[in-house]
Formats: sequence, structure tokens, C-alpha cells
Amino acid sequence: MANQDDFIKTALRLPRGLHGAIRDAAHGGGKSMNAEIIGRLQDSLRTEEVGSVLEQLKSREAELLDANRLQLEVMRGLVARADATLRAAGEALSKGAHDEANSRLLHEIAVLRDMVKATSPSKA
Repeated sequence: MANQDDFIKTALRLPRGLHGAIRDAAHGGGKSMNAEIIGRLQDSLRTEEVGSVLEQLKSREAELLDANRLQLEVMRGLVARADATLRAAGEALSKGAHDEANSRLLHEIAVLRDMVKATSPSKA
């Protein structure tokens, strides 16, 4: 429990209207004016702290979005390269011998190319 040594007494001059508004709010909340003022001051300080944390989070979010955009561009490049390689491999296999191994590879290449198409952004 707090004692008088935990507090510093201070005189505070308030405009009449503000004094009345605080008195009414304190009365409505079943508190003393002192408790109402202290509660509101503490809330305003917490709000400033929350605002600072939110700014830090927004900054980190922007950094992560930039990193994600870069990763997406790299992935798009990889998909394009894989598509070109699969196309070239498929063409080379289709010109070669038509044995069972080549047929399986051609089938796998076709499946992979379909997957590449499905994951590539549509070009409108």
C-alpha cells in the first residue's frame, strides 16, 4: 500500500472549465479528482510509449516488405531460368532416342513446366 512518502504534493492551476470536467469525470467514475488526474496522466504516457512501439513496428514492416519483394524477384528469376532449362531439355530429349527413360523424363519435364506456369504471374 502506498504511503504519503510515495507522493509529491504539487499545486496545480487549472482553467475553470477543465477543473469542472475533471471533477465531473472523477465523480462519474467514483474516484477522487487526484486519482482521475493521475490515471489520465499515466494513460497519456502509455499512449506515447505505444506510439513509439508502433513506429518501430511500421519501420520493421517496411524492411520486411522490401526483403520480401527482393526474394520474390529472385524467385521469379529462378522460375524463368528453370522454365527455359526445362524447355531446352525437353526439346533435346524429344530429338533423341524414344526409349522408356526418355519418355519418363519428357513426362516429368511436362509436369514441371506445368507447375512453373501455375506459379508464374499471369501476363495480361
